[in-house]
Amino acid sequence: IARVYFRGRTPRVLAKFEVLEKVKENEKIYDDGKAIGLITSVDSESKIALGYLLRSKYEEGKEFKTDNGIVKVIGSCEDAKS
Repeated sequence: IARVYFRGRTPRVLAKFEVLEKVKENEKIYDDGKAIGLITSVDSESKIALGYLLRSKYEEGKEFKTDNGIVKVIGSCEDAKS
């Protein structure tokens, strides 16, 4: 808790993904064979997913492999206005 308080943000970001190849909830997100995130929910009709991604790996437009598919980062939920 102290680390988040003093740095001002969490080490992970809630990101929005475009589903390029079929993914399911609770699949890990990988970069160079290392798990860097997790898909938390998927809307199969609109091909959009939400998940947590390491802040250091977050980059809009970047594609990542999951256990069974591929996702592309399209934004973060921090960008959303209420």
